[in-house]
Amino acid sequence: MSWPKFSAAFLLAFPLAATAEPSLESLYAASELRPPALSPFVASDRSPYAAPPHRRAPGRITGDMGRGPVDLALDRQKGRITGVLNLADVDLTVDSRHQTIQGTANGGRVDLKFTGTLEHSVYEGTAYGRPIRLDVDYLGAKLDGYANGSPVHLDFDIMKGTARGYANQAPVQLSYNPETARLRGIVNHAPVNAVLERLFIYDVLDNFYLFLKP
Repeated sequence: MSWPKFSAAFLLAFPLAATAEPSLESLYAASELRPPALSPFVASDRSPYAAPPHRRAPGRITGDMGRGPVDLALDRQKGRITGVLNLADVDLTVDSRHQTIQGTANGGRVDLKFTGTLEHSVYEGTAYGRPIRLDVDYLGAKLDGYANGSPVHLDFDIMKGTARGYANQAPVQLSYNPETARLRGIVNHAPVNAVLERLFIYDVLDNFYLFLKP
């Protein structure tokens, strides 16, 4: 798997940041990339930000993460997240129209509402019997909130494929290698060694509630 190619216009956009902060829309418009959806999924192929063909097939995370093997399928077309994580079944439905994520994961119930723009998304509700709020600021490159009664904070760099901070009273450190599609690090007191198929590190950030088992 190779990292998406950047156009010359995209690379030249960054030096202008010192005089005028570019929006994510302008950066993506000057590139061959597509921005993250307003949710983990794209509501319609007719959307101007619909995923390109190679991203329409279900994304997949496989390897080791948390308390055991991980095998998750993220199907944008059907609005479904299914598989196994932390030795428990995952069965979630993402309703882009009503902006909800509901189902089971990590042995508990997930009921979330999400709102957002291309620059900023918020996931809020209950997960695994506890209140949760995750505020993802793409332009500011940070994720803040709380889960399982403790604060969550990550600083991330989408272009470098890194995220660092803390959650569940433990350090978080993730590094994504686009050449091997491998995600390594530590989350939730456990090592991470997984492969992302048709996914990028921002897909992990968008679904970070999944990786915060109490």
